[in-house]
Amino acid sequence: MGGIGPGPGPVEIATPSTDIKGRAVRGGVATLGGQAIQLALGLGTTALMARILAPQDYGAVAMVVAFLGLASLFRDLGLSAATVQRERITHNEVSGLFWVNVATGLALMVIMMLCAPLVVSFYRRPDLYWLTIAYAALTLINSLGAQHYALLERSMRYGSLAGRNLIAAFAGAFAGILGAGLGLGYWAIFTMQAATTVVGTVTLWWQSGWIPGRPQHPRKLAPLLAFGGALTLSNVLAFVARGLDSLLLGRFVGAAGLGLYARAQSLLLRPLEQVIPPVMNVATGTFARLATSPERFVDAAFRFLSVLAFTAGLAVALVVGTAHWIVALLLGPQWTDAVPIVRALAPFALVEPCASLLGTLLVVRGQPLKLVRWRIVSTVIILGGLFVGLPWGPLGVAVAMSGTGLLLRTPLFIVYSSHVLGLSSARVIRTVGPHALSGLLVAASLLILNQAWPMSGPFVGLITYGAVGTGLYLGLALLWAGGRTTMRDLVASTKALRSRGAAVTEP
Repeated sequence: MGGIGPGPGPVEIATPSTDIKGRAVRGGVATLGGQAIQLALGLGTTALMARILAPQDYGAVAMVVAFLGLASLFRDLGLSAATVQRERITHNEVSGLFWVNVATGLALMVIMMLCAPLVVSFYRRPDLYWLTIAYAALTLINSLGAQHYALLERSMRYGSLAGRNLIAAFAGAFAGILGAGLGLGYWAIFTMQAATTVVGTVTLWWQSGWIPGRPQHPRKLAPLLAFGGALTLSNVLAFVARGLDSLLLGRFVGAAGLGLYARAQSLLLRPLEQVIPPVMNVATGTFARLATSPERFVDAAFRFLSVLAFTAGLAVALVVGTAHWIVALLLGPQWTDAVPIVRALAPFALVEPCASLLGTLLVVRGQPLKLVRWRIVSTVIILGGLFVGLPWGPLGVAVAMSGTGLLLRTPLFIVYSSHVLGLSSARVIRTVGPHALSGLLVAASLLILNQAWPMSGPFVGLITYGAVGTGLYLGLALLWAGGRTTMRDLVASTKALRSRGAAVTEP
């Protein structure tokens, strides 16, 4: 595996300057292909582990993650994004950022371990002490691969990143299933995460071939640290906003209620989680290279938005329409109460990927402070909704999160971010809205159809209604110009990738 950067010295690390579109297309397809395999692997792992573990086991892990996840955001300090976003960067600068990441990871590990008694006190669960200590140790391991990941992303080596993610996912799945089979309870979930983290970090070092140099004086890294600090603050606010629901449910409802909510959220978001982060990685590298070309930047932004909205609409429609069968197949009968929570969370998931892309574009444009200001407003809106929904338990919280997201946060953020990015907010809404509406229509159609045409078993129902829902969704997309354009883009990208692959394999 070839290395990325040169040896120690002030030599600039190379970054692609040609065939940006081709690299983005190949990287996007490779990434989505890898994520499809990860999704299948994750669903299979969930189906096995959920039948062995109880909701309380998942709830216990969610309690610790919700409490300590905030601290874990500081392990990177936004420095990976600084490495990718910066137009020029040297080996010495990346080495300096690497050692800052490691020092931060070490400090956070110690701080998080010292917080273990607070976790026990907050949840009144003494058994969470050692689980907190264990999760804290993963912080340092994660920090060791942050810059290696950023360098692969900067070089637009998305195929390497997809391979790394698959290797780590298989290692985690094996460890998790083995731990559950051995009766480790919630420790099996931690074992899965630990194996994924360790194997993923080792693979990053192997793939990148980059070896850090000696530490640099922080003063030389001031511009990068300033950018990373603003991005970290933005990420902290985003984490607080996303984690408030789990934190409050764990405190006031308990592990069983939080476990149901967490699994329902995972079922709905898992397909999107296989798409959003890797697509955001591709977008970051691509748009960083297009930042100096406004017309190409805007054109690429709307193409990405359309593809994300199309994908989210289809995924959410199918999950909502078949949620009862998905729960029965993947989790088992003891998780039936998760079905209405899945459906209550669905509307916001239709537009969340597009909001994520707009946030990524703000970072690429060097505007993390603008994102900070928005996330303060977003957190206030979420907190207000949660206080209204919390008395009704997990379902009430799901309705509150989805309602405030769809009706308030996303429309306001589209207007705000479009103005900063120089995009037309009306065009953003015209790009995203029809796909979201199609998703809602298909989901509603599948629910109505299920009453008139019930299936004999969950597997048959899932396959049948999946095919019907996909056909309806594609048919609706063909009815309007934007949908037809998006489908043509997807077909053209696939053909382009195949033609490049054929050219490579020719003698």
